[in-house]
Amino acid sequence: MGANRESWTDSGQSAALKIRPTVLSLHSKRAVAIARELERCLAQWFDFHVEGISSALPAEEPSVFQRVWFVDSEVKGWEESLKWIDRRGSAVFLIARETDIVPSALAEGIVDDVLVYPFRALEVLSKLRLFQKIVEWRESFKVLEGYRELIVGLRATLGEVEALQKSKLPTRFDQIKGFKIFSRYLIGNRPGGNYIDLGESRDRNEVALVLTDASAYRLSSLLVESLPRLVGGLSLEEVRNCVTSARKVRDGVLHALQDRDQISLFYGHFSRKTLRFRYVNLGESRAFYAPPGQIYSELPSHGGPLVRAIGVRAEKEGELQMDGGGRLVLISQGFLKSVGGSEKVAELLNQFRDRDPRDTMNEFAFKVKSKIPQGEDFPVEDCTVALFEVDARLYKLT
Repeated sequence: MGANRESWTDSGQSAALKIRPTVLSLHSKRAVAIARELERCLAQWFDFHVEGISSALPAEEPSVFQRVWFVDSEVKGWEESLKWIDRRGSAVFLIARETDIVPSALAEGIVDDVLVYPFRALEVLSKLRLFQKIVEWRESFKVLEGYRELIVGLRATLGEVEALQKSKLPTRFDQIKGFKIFSRYLIGNRPGGNYIDLGESRDRNEVALVLTDASAYRLSSLLVESLPRLVGGLSLEEVRNCVTSARKVRDGVLHALQDRDQISLFYGHFSRKTLRFRYVNLGESRAFYAPPGQIYSELPSHGGPLVRAIGVRAEKEGELQMDGGGRLVLISQGFLKSVGGSEKVAELLNQFRDRDPRDTMNEFAFKVKSKIPQGEDFPVEDCTVALFEVDARLYKLT
């Protein structure tokens, strides 16, 4: 057995167990005698010194070692000695005889365990090893608790940064009664541009919205000039059919269209009287709608983009019933390509379905910026995304 002995220092510190064993008895001679007996009992495994003390507790020094107390219950008044022990990071074993009744201190959890006297070496070793495991578990829990506090702190910091960042997001549109409107726009390097706008009829019963994605700057400029008149020209007597409106848009820029030019167009009307949304979707832009409490699905396309050679061939407009809490998202070709196509866009939207709409806008912007080549400042082409949420308190006008 001598080949397996573990070395202890004279101060009673064990590199193997990382504990400091101490016998506490109100009778000093008994304390020393029990300490020597513990040493002899474990001599086949350890070469160490067990400290024996009476009422005068030793001064504690900073140490990675945990103190294990062996308290002598043979001397009257031993319960009082427990009050002297600092239980933090330590264990208390009560020394009792086999014939003794179960001490109330054990049942009440005042001491951790009982060590039967006369000592049996394997029992003492087992209790020390068990305590060492407990110490390791405590240390692990402390580390985990430290990580937990760190994570909580980081979350709080990130929450503050996120709130600040959201407060700084630019507001593209004035809020229109019954809608919450959010958008992001990133300018691109490629010629062309996006345009998005909203308008109300004069009686405020109709809301029109439009998104265009043009292949040339001159077309973008022309649309910026002409579309506000179209969107803002709704009258009480006339609410144009969306397909008819799309034809009017093409007619308005036809003189500037060249053979290779094209314009993607999404044009729609929302009625506050019926909560119906009628629209036409032409070209490469995409639209997605999520009913209240449900996931997003892509709205169908009605044909190709506006071009010089071919007129608008959409047969009929689409229609949605947009109840309170529904969300409509319009997305230009630039965002569509950067995110990875319609399926990836739908996945992203559904991932953020119940989140703050500004989180959705930020995620789209992150997707684009993460793919900008090193050394470049802008994406390849303009990127526009807009989210329109119908106010949950909006009711049909009767």
